[in-house]
Amino acid sequence: MTAWVRKTQESMDEQVITVGCIISDLFLSKIQAVFNSEYFINDSLKTICKWCLQYYTDFEKAPQSHIQDIFEEKRFIIDKAEASLIEETLKYLQSRYTTFEEPINEDYFIKRAKDYFTKRDLKVRMAKVQNYLELDKLSDAEAEMLGYKEFSVQSSPAVSPFDSEIIQKIMNTEDRSLFKFPGALGELVGPIERGYLIGILGLFKRGKSFLLMATATLAASCKLKVAIFSLEMQDSKIAERILRNIGTFTKERDAIFPCFDCKKNQIGICNRPERVNEEVLTSNGHKPEFNSSMSYRPCTYCRVHKQSGYEVATWFEELKYPDISSSGARKAAKSFEMMYGNNIRLITYPRFTANIKDIERDLFLLEEKEMFIPDVMVIDYAGILKPEDTREERRIQIDTTWKRLAQLASERNCVVVTASQGTRSAIYKKNTDQTDIAEWIGILGHVDIMLTLNQTTEEKKEKILRIGTLVSRNESYIETKNALLLTNFGAGQVWLDSFLINVGHND
Repeated sequence: MTAWVRKTQESMDEQVITVGCIISDLFLSKIQAVFNSEYFINDSLKTICKWCLQYYTDFEKAPQSHIQDIFEEKRFIIDKAEASLIEETLKYLQSRYTTFEEPINEDYFIKRAKDYFTKRDLKVRMAKVQNYLELDKLSDAEAEMLGYKEFSVQSSPAVSPFDSEIIQKIMNTEDRSLFKFPGALGELVGPIERGYLIGILGLFKRGKSFLLMATATLAASCKLKVAIFSLEMQDSKIAERILRNIGTFTKERDAIFPCFDCKKNQIGICNRPERVNEEVLTSNGHKPEFNSSMSYRPCTYCRVHKQSGYEVATWFEELKYPDISSSGARKAAKSFEMMYGNNIRLITYPRFTANIKDIERDLFLLEEKEMFIPDVMVIDYAGILKPEDTREERRIQIDTTWKRLAQLASERNCVVVTASQGTRSAIYKKNTDQTDIAEWIGILGHVDIMLTLNQTTEEKKEKILRIGTLVSRNESYIETKNALLLTNFGAGQVWLDSFLINVGHND
């Protein structure tokens, strides 16, 4: 780490502002009104920001990789020692932000910049006002206070709902969307936007952690920065799940994968010429044990070609993939990084030892260490976070934790995904509902989306999982509509394929 870097909030704020100036057109356009280079503590960062703002004035865009060209042009007209420090600073920043293709959390950068300049403006003015008062210069003290009022107007967060920029945000749904779940789950939930708190409600051993890790990998495959906070598993176990997910490494016992079929094919009442076989699978409504030597073959012709009459059913196929190995894991990791970047960070804690304050501390350390600002946070899981205040009664502790999770998503302008344990009574239900939320139903008021994991004993044998929607703040939803997912947890796969279905209420 270079000598000029100080481990302070001010230092981190100035680095965030400088990175924003280098890479983001929107950031530069938004901070012009409040930017004051005199408030910078670090002279090298101050100079780089001034160059970026001038570049934006000239070309209406951020310099990005051209910042190095600007430096090469300026280095011979500035002090040699200053040029050396700026060169070192640029190398340090570029080691943290090496690509300009990945999405940037621009609203978070803008908020950090406005908060920083507001704080610095207050500190500087308060010092001046105090000096003027001690010298009995009341008019000068009042002028400073009036100056802050003018600054406050410039940095006000208030906007008009009829502003053209707001309307453009409304219309550009693709720009608002950060990522989307695949297949039927994406249809069920809709696009996922910054600021969302997503909860997953399910019984133990129903796949909550698998779904959380698959979400992390999905987000990373969209070139988003993902921070995983685990209070349940060791980092090596989580890494193995992620590697199995991206590499489909499969143990011998997990070589049987579920696949879609048609009920009419299974009971032998399909008369379409495209049907793949003449065999009947079921006998008196029961399916036999799967055997790879069976002559029966699943048929999805009507599903694939969108023909009427398809009735969703599932069966199996044998797919042999190699099990995870040191060389295979390294190859899968390298391929993933080459395609999508090195954008996953993992932090683990022992159970009940970390709360939101601890997570915020480690987020600051991530920024300080490598300017890693997450677009998506996966917390496994909310139910085993340490209370924010151990003196509160349990219901209030739970409510406070979920409020703080929602606050975390909003303040950092990112998606937070976590899980909650269902009650024991849900074991005997086909569909998880609101009565299955353990201890405090009020958490539904804090989430933007609450998904449910539904699975009967028979469905678990068939390696299928149904995901429903308990709450969705921004999308219409029907609680009896589920995304039927084909899974193979042994191979790290949560959504091999999927289909939207309607399910009945609990009996």
